[in-house]
Amino acid sequence: EPSWAILFFGLNDALNSGKLVPIETYRDNLRNMIRRLSEHGIKSALITPHRVVAEYVAERHPTHPRRDALQGHLADYAAAVRTVAAAEGILCVDFRARTETLGFDRPSADSFLRCAENCGTKDGLHLMPAGYELLARCVAEVLRPLVRNGERIVCFGDSVTFGVHVAGAGMLEGESYPAYLYRILNLRC
Repeated sequence: EPSWAILFFGLNDALNSGKLVPIETYRDNLRNMIRRLSEHGIKSALITPHRVVAEYVAERHPTHPRRDALQGHLADYAAAVRTVAAAEGILCVDFRARTETLGFDRPSADSFLRCAENCGTKDGLHLMPAGYELLARCVAEVLRPLVRNGERIVCFGDSVTFGVHVAGAGMLEGESYPAYLYRILNLRC
């Protein structure tokens, strides 16, 4: 019985060439989820999809129709999230804006994204523990003033929300963004 649902979708919809979702359908899907949650008295917030290492994603998805402009394509999905959040009168965690100022998409040993330099794989999409913690802090900044003691939060999304490739994936302990968010909001770290 959550009080809040934090929705984080868009990376697969925009980038996975085998499962692309047109932006109009993506917007409709977000609206439908928000409205269904609202019907059950659940408040919601949306998260914009972050920057990725476009060259890695293009390598994995050579048939993507926007292969040469993936960052801009993903920016369109982030803009759709902002538009839907504003139109529906709900919170928007602009994680993309935060990642644009940090050199988020440059592979390095201390990158927020999984890359050859920090984990030996050309992922470029999923987060490292520091990236999950940053995401959780961004969400907490937006939610903290509004969430009351005793309210439950559900983090709803795909493999990034689940915390694939990090300790405690899918749990409230470990290095996933929901685990960091839980600690930040409950333990005030």
